Amino acid sequence: MLVLAILVGLAGVTLPRMKQAEESQQLRELDVRLETVRTAIEAYREEHDGAWPGTKDGVAEDESFSSQLTETTDGNGIIDPNGSYGPYLETVLPTNPLNGLTAVHVVRGRREMQPDGRSGWLFDLETGRFAANSAGFDDDGAAHVDR
Repeated sequence: MLVLAILVGLAGVTLPRMKQAEESQQLRELDVRLETVRTAIEAYREEHDGAWPGTKDGVAEDESFSSQLTETTDGNGIIDPNGSYGPYLETVLPTNPLNGLTAVHVVRGRREMQPDGRSGWLFDLETGRFAANSAGFDDDGAAHVDR
């Protein structure tokens, strides 16, 4: 009985620490992935006369964002296998380590940058802000979407 009580006590101390270590690793991975995609976005914008990825014929489009970063385009951002620009990411968008999703939702304006967890990422066409679509906070109280 004493051994069982000791094991239960150890589990009570060890499990929360393991969970915290896993969350810290996920946040470090999130930061790396955010930086990778943000660098790709800036390279796209630089080569496309200040235009952000994520539009097709001037209309916000989730699928265009991914395609414009992972495929070659012409100077207008139109997907073109013989295009002179891109790709800016080697493969598909990375997975958000907090929710396991890769899709991006393209929005217009800060009010629409509210995490709902239905996609891996959010991208604001007005500001160029790319963020995790994950509700939650880190240990310092910072929202995941604000990283």
